[in-house]
Amino acid sequence: MIHHAWLATVLAALLLNMAACQNGASPNKRNYETDSLSMAAENQVEVAAEAGDIKRTTELADSFVNQNLLSSVRADFYKAMACNRIENYPAMAEHIRKIIKAYEDGSDEDPLFYSRAAISLAGHYISMNQHEEAMNVAMPALARFEPDPTIQSDWKGIFLSYIGACQKKLNQPEEAKKNFEQAYQYYKKYMGEERFKPLDFLTCITDLYNISMYYASKETLKEEQMWNYKAGRKDSALAVAVKIASVIDSAVIKQMDNQAAELATIYETQKKEAQIARQQTELSHQRMIGLIVAIIALIVFFVIIDIYRRRSAKRLAKVNAAKERMESELSIARNIQMSMVPHTFPEREDLDMYAMMTPAKEVGGDLYSYLIQGDILYFCVGDVSGKGVPASLFMAQTTRLFHTLASQGMAPAEICTHMNDELTEDNEQCMFVTIFICKLNIRLHSFEYCNAGHNPPVIGNADGQFSFLEMNSNACIGLWPGMKFVGESIDYFKDRMLLIYTDGLNEAENSQQEQFGEERILELLKQTQSASARQVVETLAEAVSQHRNGAEPNDDLTMMCVSMKKQQVIRKEIKLRNQVEELERVLQFIEEIGDDLGLDMELVMNLKLVMEEMVSNVIFYAYPKGTEGTIELSVDGDEKELTFLLSDQGYEFDPTLKADPDLDVNPAERRLGDMGIFIVKNIMDSVTYQRLEGKNLLTMKKNIGNYDTNT
Repeated sequence: MIHHAWLATVLAALLLNMAACQNGASPNKRNYETDSLSMAAENQVEVAAEAGDIKRTTELADSFVNQNLLSSVRADFYKAMACNRIENYPAMAEHIRKIIKAYEDGSDEDPLFYSRAAISLAGHYISMNQHEEAMNVAMPALARFEPDPTIQSDWKGIFLSYIGACQKKLNQPEEAKKNFEQAYQYYKKYMGEERFKPLDFLTCITDLYNISMYYASKETLKEEQMWNYKAGRKDSALAVAVKIASVIDSAVIKQMDNQAAELATIYETQKKEAQIARQQTELSHQRMIGLIVAIIALIVFFVIIDIYRRRSAKRLAKVNAAKERMESELSIARNIQMSMVPHTFPEREDLDMYAMMTPAKEVGGDLYSYLIQGDILYFCVGDVSGKGVPASLFMAQTTRLFHTLASQGMAPAEICTHMNDELTEDNEQCMFVTIFICKLNIRLHSFEYCNAGHNPPVIGNADGQFSFLEMNSNACIGLWPGMKFVGESIDYFKDRMLLIYTDGLNEAENSQQEQFGEERILELLKQTQSASARQVVETLAEAVSQHRNGAEPNDDLTMMCVSMKKQQVIRKEIKLRNQVEELERVLQFIEEIGDDLGLDMELVMNLKLVMEEMVSNVIFYAYPKGTEGTIELSVDGDEKELTFLLSDQGYEFDPTLKADPDLDVNPAERRLGDMGIFIVKNIMDSVTYQRLEGKNLLTMKKNIGNYDTNT
């Protein structure tokens, strides 16, 4: 019977909670902040908890805690409620313990949460026969709430009932009796308070019944004491029952008074029911009229929306058609523009050239071009102000003028001057172009250029050193008419490289707006100094793409690389005997060199004269008479310079020490051989002598770069 009594006690606690919720006094409503978002959030969690949806309750509660819309105490409260609905009591107890721990740590949440949590957890422990744990929960809670006048007396009675039940189980009858007696007083007090509700009546009766069961039961007694003990308990139970009956009688009378008041109220309201019915009828008519008007307005709204949608669809179709037409036209313009720049380059052994252009939009304003006439190569790279179609049209006009003026053999500065005069005329849009124009004599390796406001190109030497070309400053083309542009030149461009580019290279930006930079250009060129012109351009383009790392290009990118590599044009040698007949072979040897290099006839004759003179000296004077000796003659050279080496093993003789003859003396009086060495010195650019390892070595050099060739 005791077991069933305490189950009834747990039921009473749950009924008490239900009563609090129905009377507007649930903990989640008391002292609740007026923030509408927090209230809406807590209502959602409460609905999920009442439905026993633990997963939904947990997700909502944790989310709202993270958003500061719900306290952690309230979150655990609703999780416990959901667990209780699905009879997952261990999980419910765990959440209740968290609530109690939060209050022990100083939480400022509504204390009613603590009281409910303590009652629920203590009741759970009692149902599990864990009476010491139940007392450890109920006694601190009672100590905290007993002095608090805001806590209902019946809640304090529940705590005392729980404590008394646990003490009874733990063989502490005197303490249990005191607590049951005090619980009875709290229930009696509560039933006399104004806030006592009819539903609370059942709760109090249930707990008072549990107390009476204490006095009417016995647990473990010896058989011989059974009847005496039981009789004593019945007397006590009778006394308690009398007290309970008196309290119940008072409560019943009070309840009847309340019902009488309610009947009076109902009687008074009956008079108004007819009037309310009439008002409701009129309100129904008004609502019907409003509903009809709303339906008509909704129909009109949807008709208007449909008409607007159809018109929008037609406009969108027109816009898409115009967009497709524009994209088609831009594609055609791009193809036309790309067809205006060359994609094939001269294929010569002495020239390496390649260029690339990548517009930032469908069409751009960069340009490059070249024109080759024989051994004369014109080339240019430019950047038109602005982007899009206007820039592409200005670019086309600039390219046309470059070809027209270059075909007339003008110097780069003259081309810039005439081009500026043409482009400034009727230039209402004030467009301009920066351009770098070059004229390269491939055979002579001379290099003329004019820079009109463009980026300085990078020039490289055979030793792998790269630097930005130093230039005179000129204005851009197209801004001011009548300007005279200044050109410059490089005497010798052999075995050098030139990179011309637009600012789409050095000013290329990534998503952090970091530019590619000029230092990186120089570093990459050092790494590709042995690469072809195409490899250089493609390496730079790939480096720019990696630097942008997916960012949209902020400008057109154009690059042109031109280089002339130094080549060994000829290497020949011949071995001779110290015989006069060998002179014929020497002359034939020089003629072959002239044919191989396409040398001018005058130069060939001069070289024959020099070699015949110097070989004759060796044949006649280097070796003793009647002694056979060998003579070696070799030539190394390129298109700029030839180097002859004459060697023998005869007597040591340095012809460079021979004094120059006096040209004022009568030729008949001069010594034989004086004029021969003098002529050699004057024809050749350099004559030097060495004696090494028993050999006479005579080195003679001749610069042939200033002579025309037949090729």
